[in-house]
Amino acid sequence: MATLRVLRTLAGVEEDITLALGYGGDETPTLDAVEGLATALAADHGLVTLLKSLRSARHDLTVRRAWKPRPPPSRSPSARA
Repeated sequence: MATLRVLRTLAGVEEDITLALGYGGDETPTLDAVEGLATALAADHGLVTLLKSLRSARHDLTVRRAWKPRPPPSRSPSARA
């Protein structure tokens, strides 16, 4: 499932793309594939920023009527106060 949002800005055009992939409970997500995808998008299409996150959900990407908070950002050990 994917969405695309295009905005006209003073600097030109800004695009925001969301891509969601579903995995079963017995499958391992291929998160390493994201690095190759990001490299290709940066080289061929001018990708500037990419944010990836892993969340629990249903395999078919449908959602029940329940709010699930986003996972907290990970903190590096040196960032602890």
